[in-house]
Amino acid sequence: MGTSLIYGLGLLILLLAGSISFLIYTVKRKSKTGTVVALFTTLLLLSLCFTNTIDEYSITKKEVIADLEHIDVRLNDDFMILNNKISGMPERIQQTVILVSTKDKSTILNKIKNAANFVSLLNGEAISNHSHHGTSDNIMNSRFPGFYSRELYSHIDNYPTRIILSVNENSDTVSYQRIED
Repeated sequence: MGTSLIYGLGLLILLLAGSISFLIYTVKRKSKTGTVVALFTTLLLLSLCFTNTIDEYSITKKEVIADLEHIDVRLNDDFMILNNKISGMPERIQQTVILVSTKDKSTILNKIKNAANFVSLLNGEAISNHSHHGTSDNIMNSRFPGFYSRELYSHIDNYPTRIILSVNENSDTVSYQRIED
């Protein structure tokens, strides 16, 4: 997978360099059609380079709701997306922080605490002995020092994906990570 990524990035760089060269050539020749085609091609290739940045700013509440539904969390009240950070290629890591109502936070905490497989990992020995990575399609519920966690590892949209929800009792913010392998 690593070599195909390198070849793909190399091809993208070559295509981008070619389209920029073609753009410069058409501008010098004052060809309107060629300039439009070269500009469109250059912008299309540049958008591929900035896919993660575009995704960071274009996240919607509907996407957050869909991500949380995978770990069986439903928000009944309105919420606000405070931060969304995406990194990685081809492994994609999305870190999203949302501000939820006190009622929704309480509901999430109760769901974690009352789960049949809830594990409290408050001392270092228990944390090192506990494999907190959820197995395929099994939601893990844990308490760590400082926060509660709900975690799922499953195939979502044909990608092996891990979703980790973190809730702090002292804050109305909830964060989750979506890691696509």
